[in-house]
This record gives sequence, C-alpha cells and structure tokens, in this order.
Amino acid sequence: MHDRIFQGQDEWNGEATDAPKPFFKRYAGEVGLDVAKWETCYDARKYQKRINANLADGLRRGVNSTPTFIIGGKMYPGMRNYDELKKLVDSAAKAAPTPSVAVGTTAPAPRK
Repeated sequence: MHDRIFQGQDEWNGEATDAPKPFFKRYAGEVGLDVAKWETCYDARKYQKRINANLADGLRRGVNSTPTFIIGGKMYPGMRNYDELKKLVDSAAKAAPTPSVAVGTTAPAPRK
C-alpha cells in the first residue's frame, strides 16, 4: 500500500485534491487489502496525533520533500541509493564526538 500511495501522489496530493480518501480506498482494493477493514482503520484516525507530530517536526526542520534524510544534523533531500546513504552515515559517525567515560568515578551522593 505504501508503494501504491507513493506512486499515485499526482492524484491525491494537496494540489490535486482536498479529499484523498477515495484514491486511497481504490489503492487498497488494487493491492488486495480488505477494503472495509482498511476504511474502518482510516476513519478511526488512530495514528493522527503521531502523523501530526511527524509533520510538525518535518516543518520545524525545514523538510519540504519526500524523501528527506537527516544524517549527522545535515539534511539530504531526494532519493539516495544504499551506497550513498552508507557513505553519508559512515561519514557522520566518524565526525561525531566520541562519548568519554571517566574511569573510577562515582556519582555524587544524593542530598538529604
């Protein structure tokens, strides 16, 4: 279903329609989902708060395209193949500060 929704963006995106549900419902049937069960789930909006939080986080970070990757604090919009992503992640991992652990120290005693 994810792939079908992604493929049909030109039909349901905010510029094409304010009512994407009929498109998603059609896609559910095309990919072999139980359409009645899908519709019940869609209408319940169980994940709406999570979706809104993810959207707000993306907007806060300046994300304006899908996909967008944030790796090591840098934003990379657009598709990347495995080798490109691995190179970016490996580079960010090398640049990240190494956490230091003090040997032989203890936490201060709590105040009473």
